[in-house]
Amino acid sequence: MPSSANRNAHASAVYKCFHWELSKKVAEMVKLLQGSLGVYTFHCADPLLLWQGLDHLLDQLMNHYRALAGSGVEMSLRFADGAELSAQWIDENLFTPYLPMFADQEEILVIKNYGQIPEEAAKRLLMRVTALLEKREQGKFFFDHPVVFVSDIEVSSASGGGTGVGAAKKGRRKKSGGGAAGLFALFVESGIGAHLISELPKFWQYRQLLDFWEAAMALRLAIDAKELILKSISGSDTPIYDLHHTLQMLELQVSGSGSEEAVLAAHDIRDKIASPKIDKFSLAKLFSEREKGKREEFYRSLVQSQSSYDDLRSFFFFMQGHLAKLANYRTLLAQVRDGQKAKASSYEQEIIRVGGRWKGDEIRFAVRMFSELELLAKQRHPMLNAMLRSKHIENI
Repeated sequence: MPSSANRNAHASAVYKCFHWELSKKVAEMVKLLQGSLGVYTFHCADPLLLWQGLDHLLDQLMNHYRALAGSGVEMSLRFADGAELSAQWIDENLFTPYLPMFADQEEILVIKNYGQIPEEAAKRLLMRVTALLEKREQGKFFFDHPVVFVSDIEVSSASGGGTGVGAAKKGRRKKSGGGAAGLFALFVESGIGAHLISELPKFWQYRQLLDFWEAAMALRLAIDAKELILKSISGSDTPIYDLHHTLQMLELQVSGSGSEEAVLAAHDIRDKIASPKIDKFSLAKLFSEREKGKREEFYRSLVQSQSSYDDLRSFFFFMQGHLAKLANYRTLLAQVRDGQKAKASSYEQEIIRVGGRWKGDEIRFAVRMFSELELLAKQRHPMLNAMLRSKHIENI
């Protein structure tokens, strides 16, 4: 753990953990790093684990800053999508004094998909952060209020591996690259902030993830039921998503039957293993084609999937990231041409193929739509299904 001296010097700390360890790590992070200067990053390469972890992190940060602010101060969250940010937005929202409408208001700014910030805005952000680091002015916050940067892009840790806490090494600051990795490296190397990395489990660790979600959903599964579930996802392209979906179906089954105390065996759940679910890559391909017939199939598939609110929320979050990749398809194309990527995956090839068909305002409109749908899914709002049916009818 970082020493108290390091904490007082605002030493940056990187917390690495698996999803089932995240609650403990977040508690450590909030407790130990009151000198973080209000800068936080959260990285996880899986969209489902990302938003689940982000929910918990934001809950803890809200509680932390409410306690610091004292009674009578209202804390709120403000969200922004990195793909939509401009250099002007960076200046006005991160480097201009925060002036709340009322004196008893404070906010935490959450920038999702910060790895997808457009190149001009990313350069501006890195330049302004570097200039602020050179001043080294001591204050309550590095920016004018707490900021959480969120991304599904993998970054390397300065903590040296493991799942513990590590302080970044001090010394001469290296020149950082652009995008998420560049900003993350700049913060860590400069001793700024608290940084949480939720690592993806290996296939042999899915049992621990299953046990974690089983407890969270108050399920009781027999050993043969767990083995059946794990076997069903062994050949999947989206095993984490499929595992969560299956457990959610079982949760709905149990909560509606009045048999919450029953232990479910393999023969009790076999029919739920093949229940319909969202094929996010196939649906993303349909939406990306921009043809009305494809859109009709897209919305029809969502309506007919009978997916849970959590599954839909995960998908809508994924679609925002997908659209951000379409907006930056030229970067991906250049990486392939320059040999920075050994080989583009079939998904990346699809991004390159259709990216040029989209205009910037079309992408921004679609991102806002999926952001609104994500919020409805998070709220478990009954209007969500009605909206999906309406969009399906519009595209027939």
